[in-house]
Amino acid sequence: MADPLIGQTVGQYQIVELAGQGGMATVYKAYQPSLNRYVALKVLPEYLAHDDEFVKRFKQEATAAAALRHPNIIVIYDIGEANSVHYIATEFLDGQTLDVALKQTGALPLPRVVKIVNQLASALEAAHQQSLIHRDVKPSNVFVNARDHVTLMDFGIVKAVSSTRLTRTGLLVGTPDYMSPEQAEGQALDGRSDLYSLAVVVYQMLTGQTPFTAPTPNAILYAHVNRPPTPLSHLNQAIPPSVEAVVLRALAKKPADRFQSVAEFAAALEQAAGQASASLTAALYRDARQLALQGKLAEAQAKLDQLRQVNPAYPGLADLSAEIARQAQVEREYREVVLLTRQARERAADFARRVPGHPDSEHVLKLSAATPASSRGAGWTALWLAGLALAIGALLGFWAVPKEGRWAWGASVLFSGLLGDAVIAPWAALLAAIVAVGAGMLSRLLRHRVISRVLGFGGGAAMLLSFLLTVILAQSMGIEGPGPTLLLVAQLMLVVGLIADAWRGV
Repeated sequence: MADPLIGQTVGQYQIVELAGQGGMATVYKAYQPSLNRYVALKVLPEYLAHDDEFVKRFKQEATAAAALRHPNIIVIYDIGEANSVHYIATEFLDGQTLDVALKQTGALPLPRVVKIVNQLASALEAAHQQSLIHRDVKPSNVFVNARDHVTLMDFGIVKAVSSTRLTRTGLLVGTPDYMSPEQAEGQALDGRSDLYSLAVVVYQMLTGQTPFTAPTPNAILYAHVNRPPTPLSHLNQAIPPSVEAVVLRALAKKPADRFQSVAEFAAALEQAAGQASASLTAALYRDARQLALQGKLAEAQAKLDQLRQVNPAYPGLADLSAEIARQAQVEREYREVVLLTRQARERAADFARRVPGHPDSEHVLKLSAATPASSRGAGWTALWLAGLALAIGALLGFWAVPKEGRWAWGASVLFSGLLGDAVIAPWAALLAAIVAVGAGMLSRLLRHRVISRVLGFGGGAAMLLSFLLTVILAQSMGIEGPGPTLLLVAQLMLVVGLIADAWRGV
């Protein structure tokens, strides 16, 4: 059914469209030609407009509210009546009400909650200083624009209704979900009642729901008066204990147990949130750095994103973010190289299968490996080369001379034959080392994988036999000293280096 007022002119306002509807007013977007502007036109429902006592009281309260000048309180332009339609013309706001935002997003981040509460508290404090109590603080009476600028609406209507005989006909004044206990019991109200309602709004912004839910309005009012609210952390574990304590104090049943002004409440909430934010940001930064060191870059970035939401200017955030981005780029490049290498190896293997007679097919496969063979086996090559150097040094070291009961320099022992038959041991070791090293060098020069491996394994086996022979001869002939010991160590280095070099694919 079409709204009969749309397209009509009420006073000096041309009603354009329906903007919203509540229990105490219907809101239209209207155009005011005289000032070339759009306004929000709140039209009272018929059951209120026909009550002379209410209309008189309503005009008094609306006039008082119109005198308020505050950046977070809606500006009232005009109060009037035309053709039995009572209306209030206010500024037309861009954005959405807080209840719409909460339905879209659920619980809000703590910094945003603090920003909204500071503005609402400032608006309510200004009204309380003028002895005006809002009486219906709730998300649908809070307008939030794209920059989170907050505007509080609907001063005076609840008080006007509560002062008339309509309250004796069963009309529920206010909104049960947000009523203070004293308002639910019909007691005299002061600014601490608005404080309680504001705390309910904060509870909802932090948890996504109001403290009390029940099937009927009377059951909700009973809960406000008699039941403790569920701790916020039971509904949202991310809420810091200090913040929870502030909100629960503001929800105390007795006004004397609450903060004594909305300004005090807002200041306590901001301080608690600031302390929690400092601890949270430090923990997020520490976790992000640790995860980055562990190579868990995605998790580290997620922690940084949380930190950036809480404190975009946190010291070290930019540097750590850049380091994680650099590591992520390196990982992307590595994965790309691995992928290209795998593809190259697959193509090379396919080429070797299709053209088995190609003289260089094995070399192509070798070059397509993920790591170049030359660099891959360099460590093992260095090991057996070091073993060769140590073997030569050992042969020139001090050896025992059993016949003369003295120590002799290895060179003189080798060339003078003072050891007699025992000279076989060092010379056998030297010869085996030369053969093994020659095989190892030849294996690295050849391009054929199979032949290279055979030579490498062969050199390692020869060196292993030399090691065993040296042990047997040294024990049987009584050879002692640092020379034989170092020679045995050198032989082991040659064995391990040559075999590993061949196995890794020289």
